[in-house]
Amino acid sequence: MSVLVATAAAVMMVLMVGVAVNRRTIHRVAADRSSPGSDAVHDNRSRRQLTRCVAGFRRRRAERFLRDVDASTVAALLDRTARQCASGQSLTRSFAESLHASPIAPLFATTSAAIDGGQSVDQALEHQSMSQPNVALAVHAIRLCARQGGNVSESLDRAASTLRDRAAASHERHAQSAQARLSARVLTVLPIAFGGWTIATTPSVQRFVLTPAGLACISAGLALNVVGWYSMSRVVKRPG
Repeated sequence: MSVLVATAAAVMMVLMVGVAVNRRTIHRVAADRSSPGSDAVHDNRSRRQLTRCVAGFRRRRAERFLRDVDASTVAALLDRTARQCASGQSLTRSFAESLHASPIAPLFATTSAAIDGGQSVDQALEHQSMSQPNVALAVHAIRLCARQGGNVSESLDRAASTLRDRAAASHERHAQSAQARLSARVLTVLPIAFGGWTIATTPSVQRFVLTPAGLACISAGLALNVVGWYSMSRVVKRPG
């Protein structure tokens, strides 16, 4: 029961802070709408804001997808390509068929379109984004095989083995940082829970929270809590 009370108090704090911060903005928007010709201006502004929000959401989604690509997934793509090459198919056709069956095919959409248009795998991968290190290793290995030839299957198997070693090291770091992630969560939730409990059980604190100074203190505390959580998360996720 006490946990529910603390949670409800924390939610009420956030709502009060939001109302206090946005009250002036709401009045200004209402005044703008009451002026002549403001409807068209407001509609255009809303469309531009919506377009920027959608574009930003898509960009963050693509960046998150690229950041979360696991090395083992890229290694599986190289393994499948090596098997296709060992069966007698060309490197271009083997990579194209393997790519269509891979979960990271959206990352190679431009490359797939270029291969379907008749370009070789070396030409198609020329403009491939390589901001993700695992993808960059795979692209370099495939382009090197396309240029130098030789035992393509063996070269791709070695590159896939390197990627699997990277995946194993990444999983080991993730397991070792479990305690640090737990500490970050505890240090983030504990101040909010303690503050909510104090507000729910102490009348003097309740009266102070409803004052402008109290709202300012709560806002500053929540902001510092978010900054601390973000900083600790960056430290934990930083590659070793």
